[in-house]
Amino acid sequence: METGHDTRDVVMQDADIIQLCIRGDSLGWKNLFEKYNTFIDRQIIRTFTMDFYSYGDDDYEQVKNDVIDTLLVVENLQKIKNPERFKQWLARICRNKTHDLVRKHKSIKSSAEESARQATLSLHMPLDSDSSSTLEDIVPSEDRSQDEAALEHAHRVKLILASLDWIYRIPMKLYLIFCDDLMSPEDIDRIAGERNVPAAEVMKQIDGMIDRMLRKHEKNICHEGALRVLSSYIARLKSRLFYAQQSTADDSGSVGKTEQLVRQKEQKLAELLAAQPKPIVPSNRQIGEILGLKEETVATRLFRARKLIQHAEKQKVPV
Repeated sequence: METGHDTRDVVMQDADIIQLCIRGDSLGWKNLFEKYNTFIDRQIIRTFTMDFYSYGDDDYEQVKNDVIDTLLVVENLQKIKNPERFKQWLARICRNKTHDLVRKHKSIKSSAEESARQATLSLHMPLDSDSSSTLEDIVPSEDRSQDEAALEHAHRVKLILASLDWIYRIPMKLYLIFCDDLMSPEDIDRIAGERNVPAAEVMKQIDGMIDRMLRKHEKNICHEGALRVLSSYIARLKSRLFYAQQSTADDSGSVGKTEQLVRQKEQKLAELLAAQPKPIVPSNRQIGEILGLKEETVATRLFRARKLIQHAEKQKVPV
């Protein structure tokens, strides 16, 4: 007996999946979530990590539910004019929903300041191995909030990158990709065209590179977590010490022990700060694999890109 459609596992194109979902066909939704469930998870986790947000299971579930709710609105699927770009569209939805939650939960001033500091992480990378100048140095600083300054820094860097020739701009975009999502669909298409491969293959390589960087970055996240926990513990110890010192009771032994413990923990904190991990960036070899270039060529073009950025700012070249 025939059913309405073939329920065997088949590889369906995004355009077919979207059309089935719009018609309310369960096979379309089955294929969509089977194909993109892991991708959605990866995009959410990546965005949390890029925002330096210590998320919990509830945060993750909330964002994923928001993403799924967006997908289930048929009108949203009907607005997709280019089904071949569905993956990029879905990635943007995941990022936006994650950013929304992070912004909502970072309303406390101290958290907002930390977010702004981390948002400029890519700007602290040295422009050259023999120079102390960073991308942040080329951005004029003014007396404004950290959040506003961070946004202006990011915008300024994007303008400068856009002024570079393609062969220098793209390696630098990939170099900074873990700190900011600089790659555009046009960039992906051009890379694919120059390599004569499908754009989906380029996207898969970039996703794979970011996944490897995320796994490497887990150590950094643990390090940042240890710093926060230890700093909080020291603050509690100092508070306890203060009240003990103000107490009329003669308990010098307890005060002395607490003072010693504070010194020990501050020494440990200093050691952790001294071992601050460097920002995670892709290797020249990884960038070369995506662009179809030799590692040495990537190194040369990145070096040239940094010099051009320095020259553009020094000469006040408009960007």
